[in-house]
Amino acid sequence: MVAHEGGRLNQIGAVIDLDGLPARSVSREYATILEILLKRFGRPGNSYEQGEFVDPLTENIALGKFARTLEWTLPDGVLRLGFPQQIDQKLRLEVQKASSFGSPRDTLWGMPGVN
Repeated sequence: MVAHEGGRLNQIGAVIDLDGLPARSVSREYATILEILLKRFGRPGNSYEQGEFVDPLTENIALGKFARTLEWTLPDGVLRLGFPQQIDQKLRLEVQKASSFGSPRDTLWGMPGVN
């Protein structure tokens, strides 16, 4: 997924659709991607973690009972991994790179136009 404004790239990312999977499977997918990022970029500089991987995960995200947002500061921007709260109530894990993000505690940070 690529977001641009005025002909200029301002955000790039990958969206992994996990909707309908049980929390245990979602946890494994998250752990796999996190391990790759930890090996490549080291420990994240910022993070926000709330709750555990338990069903119903989508509902827990919507209610603010579950959140995962990790950030790595890179020379040319910020890399973010997490589960943004979705207006459509779908469960998605996103990896994004942008020049900056809002607070990791703000869970409404998903890629624009994804549905």
